[in-house]
Amino acid sequence: MQLAFSVSNIEFALAPKNYNSVSFVNFDVLKGVGVIEASDTEASPSIVTTNYTQTTLTSGLTFVAQQDLVLVIEAIKDKEFESIIAADSVNKYIQAFPNVEYETIRINFRGYIPFESQEAACDYIKQNLISPNLLKSEDEASMQASLSLLFKFPHAPLYLNVAQAALRESSEEITIPIVMFAGSFSYSVSGETNTERVANIHQIIENWQTNLETFSSVVTTKFMIQEEANSSANSNVFTNYAAAVV
Repeated sequence: MQLAFSVSNIEFALAPKNYNSVSFVNFDVLKGVGVIEASDTEASPSIVTTNYTQTTLTSGLTFVAQQDLVLVIEAIKDKEFESIIAADSVNKYIQAFPNVEYETIRINFRGYIPFESQEAACDYIKQNLISPNLLKSEDEASMQASLSLLFKFPHAPLYLNVAQAALRESSEEITIPIVMFAGSFSYSVSGETNTERVANIHQIIENWQTNLETFSSVVTTKFMIQEEANSSANSNVFTNYAAAVV
């Protein structure tokens, strides 16, 4: 079976220091300060509580705020780079509230490989991504297939989780078995002054394309093992894969 990998989401996670962003991350405020385009509307009613807000837009953006976290999420499956707007929206948000001090920023991605069954997805992880020495016959029946990995790159470390999951098609009442890849690039915000810190944040955000390319490359070069590969090649998969993990 020919495997196909799709990147489904990009997410910017901003961690403010001693600042409650819940009251500022809602549709009316975001539109009023220019973070949301004038033509954009709510795709569904916003969720607003004392400690949590969520606003989903027709553009494909979702804004989420908790007391210590702001998320800007965009569904990007089948989108070209130039049509992805999450980074621009994050930059606008930072500009709209320049006095907020952020400690860290994470740029996260989700992607997946679909399979015909949950068993096939589980077998793919167990047979291709885990050392045969870890699999004993008495363990396989109860084993939950998942991996947590760290890849070190010059621009930022990549924390990667690999696990079985199920994708629900919004237009149909069906679920698709998948192997999910969740990648996170973590950055600390630096700068002595607020101006320097804001400039550093913008620089971090501009790394999103490099991060996306790195995430996609790791998955496609280290995990896209085709079923037609012979048994000799499969026996070397774990050796090749482990060498890429630092």
